[in-house]
Amino acid sequence: MPIAALLLFLLLTACESTVTEAEPEPQLVYPISANVADSIVLNAIRPEMERATVQRVSAPHMGYKATAVNATDTVAVLAYRIQAVGRRSNGSTTPGFLFDVRHSGDSAKAAAAAKRIRTRILAAAQREAGGLPIAPQQPED
Repeated sequence: MPIAALLLFLLLTACESTVTEAEPEPQLVYPISANVADSIVLNAIRPEMERATVQRVSAPHMGYKATAVNATDTVAVLAYRIQAVGRRSNGSTTPGFLFDVRHSGDSAKAAAAAKRIRTRILAAAQREAGGLPIAPQQPED
């Protein structure tokens, strides 16, 4: 019986993966407030992960984690808002947020959910405020 338990453990852990579904380069900064960015992330993750437990996370960035557990796997999707500075066409800079979505668990289900969540987030952010290129960081004196 211990061998069967070991084989089951190996089978279940071998299916786990973590993948980032970050926006293809170049990433864009959306000049929106933290409250708006939070709302965008939460509203994107809730409908996609209806049966999941959704909780707020603060590390490595502010966002939300949705976790769904079934008999054979745990699927988790994390969606973050990341503070950044964007550069307007006139050269001025403005604070805002870019977004990152990560997943773990059954890679097919989690990857598909993460991709749809990322699409929802970016569409909502674009509706709120057009994306700007990331401003290059200035060297500190």
